[in-house]
Amino acid sequence: MKRTISKIVSGLATVTVSVALAVLVYAPDAYAIELRPCDPGGPTSQDLSIGQQLNTQLTKDMRGHMGAYETSCARVITQTVKARGLSSRAAVIAVTTVIVETHLQNLNGGDLDSIGLYQQRSGWGSATQRIDAVWATNRFLTEMLNLYPNNGWTTGNIGDICQSIQRSAYPDRYSVQVSDAQIIVNALWNLGSSSRLTGTVSDFSGDGHSDVLGVDSTGDLWYYPNNNLALSTTTRKQIGQGWGTFKHVMAADFSGDGYADVLGVDSTGDLWYYPNNGLALSTTTRKQLGQGWGTFKHVMAADFSGDGHADVLGVDSTGDLWYYPNNNLALSTTTRKQIGQGWGTFKQVMAADFSGDGHADVIGVDGTGDLWYYPNNNLALSTTTRKQLGQGWGTFKHVFASDFSGDEHADVIGVDGTGDLWYYPNNNLALSTTTRKQLGQGWSTYPFVM
Repeated sequence: MKRTISKIVSGLATVTVSVALAVLVYAPDAYAIELRPCDPGGPTSQDLSIGQQLNTQLTKDMRGHMGAYETSCARVITQTVKARGLSSRAAVIAVTTVIVETHLQNLNGGDLDSIGLYQQRSGWGSATQRIDAVWATNRFLTEMLNLYPNNGWTTGNIGDICQSIQRSAYPDRYSVQVSDAQIIVNALWNLGSSSRLTGTVSDFSGDGHSDVLGVDSTGDLWYYPNNNLALSTTTRKQIGQGWGTFKHVMAADFSGDGYADVLGVDSTGDLWYYPNNGLALSTTTRKQLGQGWGTFKHVMAADFSGDGHADVLGVDSTGDLWYYPNNNLALSTTTRKQIGQGWGTFKQVMAADFSGDGHADVIGVDGTGDLWYYPNNNLALSTTTRKQLGQGWGTFKHVFASDFSGDEHADVIGVDGTGDLWYYPNNNLALSTTTRKQLGQGWSTYPFVM
């Protein structure tokens, strides 16, 4: 994958990396390389503490060099592997590779056109994608799974597996770092996932704050970035056409890469998954998830299981609420689970992680206009534990829940009867009209807002 990046990294001066800012690093041979954050929120105090402990335990290259930044990169790699549903061995393979390639640094440069944690060349993806730690890790894992089908990567020499994926000019370097990679993964594997990796509804940009997507009256699908809890028509981006004929449209992280994808039920009742590829969608990469969804009154996508991949929930024509687990980017009626009855009278039903525990809950506006929160208790809902969040929501044209504030608790966003778009912050599992903020006007003509 690279020939000279190890030389470059070994020549770097000691630097202190601030929480979320890139730091310019200079190598003695005139290379100027920029460190990019692995976690958009930057290293945490826990990263610093874990790194200090690891510095006394490691025995190879990273001993004494596990700062908060390097630990945050290893954490993001480990969490991404876990969110993908793979075992910790996959994380060891990935961390081993990154130790050799960049010493756990997300570099905006390298040999030829190599960049990022894994020093991936341009053939692996765009520069924006390769410098994104979550995307790059998922791309690495995809290559591993393609090269080692039928779980072949779960056995054999880890150094050889790394070399098969990376095709390095220095194949012997990987095996040396495996023992340290195992220690690092052991320290990070059972940490809680970041908000970017679980429960992501409508976070199209992948920055930990949900954005807003909408289908306008002409059927165009628009992405409105969340800029400091505000939206603007000047920064919106068109990501599709012909969505006006769809019966249901929703946005959630179905792929588990930290970026919300788009799912929709078309006019024939087919359910489609459109991957988010570099903040763009394509009909050529869409995947059919099911048929017969045209009779469902409500369809939503959110991470109900807590595994980092959005599942699908739906209220059928009889009013039963069903949970369809996301099994390797596929759904099945044989694995679905009924989680409620009597939902046919609800005007709006949505799913998002309101409690902040990593599992999506269900929120609904009933026939009288009351807004209710149903906690997800071990993949089940109960009317005895529900909590009323508000009244007068029956006049709202659209109501949905997503983590707009970026605090790992879903908020509520709604389009009222006049077409104004409002954001209601989640304050300790409660909402208030006194703290709401207007995000826009003229949204009443949109058939779908998410």
